[in-house]
Amino acid sequence: GKPNPFPPYFGNHEIWHVCVLAGNAIFFLVMFWHVLPYP
Repeated sequence: GKPNPFPPYFGNHEIWHVCVLAGNAIFFLVMFWHVLPYP
């Protein structure tokens, strides 16, 4: 079958991904708010 992209330690790996995605989302929103003029 296809190789499993999620190893047995998916729990800790998932937490790391959530933190990274959250940080990227916050950074994107902050930059977006700085670029757009405030209403």
